[in-house]
Amino acid sequence: MRITRLTVFHLDLPLAKPYWLSGGRLKFDRLDSTYLRIDTDEGVTGWGEGCPWGHSYLPAHGPGLRAGIATLAPHLLGLDPRSLDHVNRVMDLQLPGHPYVKSPIDMACWDILGQVAGLPLWQLLGGEAATPVPINSSISTGTPDQMLDLIAEAAAQGYRTHSAKIGGSDPAQDIARIEAISAGLPDGHRVTFDVNRAWTPAIAVEVLNSVRARDWIEQPCQTLDQCAHVAGRVANPIMLDECLHDFSDHLSAWSRGACEGVKVKPNRVGGLTRARQIRDFGISVGWQMHIEDVGGTALADTAADAAVDTVMAAIVGAAGLPSALAAAKAGKRILLANKEALVAAGGVFMRAVHDNNAELLPIDSEHNAIFQCLPQEGKADGAHQAANGVRRLLLTASGGPFRRDAS
Repeated sequence: MRITRLTVFHLDLPLAKPYWLSGGRLKFDRLDSTYLRIDTDEGVTGWGEGCPWGHSYLPAHGPGLRAGIATLAPHLLGLDPRSLDHVNRVMDLQLPGHPYVKSPIDMACWDILGQVAGLPLWQLLGGEAATPVPINSSISTGTPDQMLDLIAEAAAQGYRTHSAKIGGSDPAQDIARIEAISAGLPDGHRVTFDVNRAWTPAIAVEVLNSVRARDWIEQPCQTLDQCAHVAGRVANPIMLDECLHDFSDHLSAWSRGACEGVKVKPNRVGGLTRARQIRDFGISVGWQMHIEDVGGTALADTAADAAVDTVMAAIVGAAGLPSALAAAKAGKRILLANKEALVAAGGVFMRAVHDNNAELLPIDSEHNAIFQCLPQEGKADGAHQAANGVRRLLLTASGGPFRRDAS
């Protein structure tokens, strides 16, 4: 299998409302997202996405991401996308640094590997089962009351873990935020106070030695040196994020005792291949890890939204499965325009359709032809058609995995 084409798409993503972090220093109202499609000579297509959080959060920006992909593309043509380590070595040789450029490429290669292997990503990464994990809400900087209101809104949506954005030059404001939020959290909820490197070491030590709360503090200062200084002088557990760019940074943080946990963001560290290496190291040294990412689309959230009644499932590759499955679990009418949901996770998908009374209407040509031949009764609810006179369906195949099978 060889890479034959890389295609880039650009999408501007306006935020529902302005978002502030780092003590109000940084404001965001839209994101610049880049989609990448990798085509192969065997007809398998993989998708990736890179979406920096604006251009002031990290050393990354949308136009730079697309320019970097254009630089790398000629060197990726002809490579086997399933050879993930080799693809990453070629990218590192041809474009040192710039991990955010390499992440969507690596992601698309993992997508292809999963399709060819017939395995979901969690299993390729060594998981035993697709175990649910808690998801952080993200609480914008504001007054204590404003932030508690946002936490209440997130709790109403089902979040029980929150990332509250604090930080600034006024220690009294942050002390008030931390104390009010820690005291006002709903029962059973947890919070991490994310400073986004807004404090100087002096302010960090002053604030954290003044509050009663012993919740997690994320990225208190700009550099690893500064965060290590703070970690040795406060009782709160420290989680690092923005100052960790590659594996050597993580190794340095551990050797210096600079933190008790880390944020692992595939788009920041260069993709899933690099994130897997960091995950394995974090497990071995006993770190708490939050697996997140920077920006990006929320197709699954859109498909499950209460305002949506019909979802067209037409995304090529395994990238289309999450949104189709979310629509099934939300009981939507699903217009199935491809085979990915059935090939990648047919049993899980059809169970979700049946259990949530979703309506499945196949509009892909082959599926629709079969659908029209079946008895009309019971079609719309996705139920099995073993009854109603249908004993057996015979399918032939002219391509895909059967193209070399003459029998």
